Amino acid sequence: MKPTITALLSFFLLQFSFISCRYEEGPLLSLRGVQSRLEGQYSVKYLFINGGDSTEAYVEKCGGYFLFDFHSSINLYNCKSLNGVGEMDGNYNFLNRNNHLEIRFHHPPASGDYIIGFGPFIYSVTTTWDIKRLTNHEIILETTYQSDNYRLQLKKFYY
Repeated sequence: MKPTITALLSFFLLQFSFISCRYEEGPLLSLRGVQSRLEGQYSVKYLFINGGDSTEAYVEKCGGYFLFDFHSSINLYNCKSLNGVGEMDGNYNFLNRNNHLEIRFHHPPASGDYIIGFGPFIYSVTTTWDIKRLTNHEIILETTYQSDNYRLQLKKFYY
């Protein structure tokens, strides 16, 4: 009887290891899919460029909010401005067995105003981010854009 329980437990742990995604900074195991963990509204907790804190500069220029939302078969990504100037829409896609997040910003819809950003946070730029951490409440992403290293942490405030 004891070997049967051990075998069943091993089988279920093995199954969970295939459906969960392990990221460098966690979580080790999640019962929620990557899409459901990503969906929601986020505030920028920090942005480091080449190890230096650029959070204030980012929030001043681009706002401090992100919205990841999924409608039907369309992946829609919004970067909303903190100061009410407008918003930048775009697309996101998971790549490489959900270890990377590809984000492409587009022209802001209807307003005609561009958000002046910097680095990978400007319209018509596609950037592939390494997902370092993806939980129900936070995301940590890293990328290299034009020889600069970016590390972005987002904290979910609505889900």
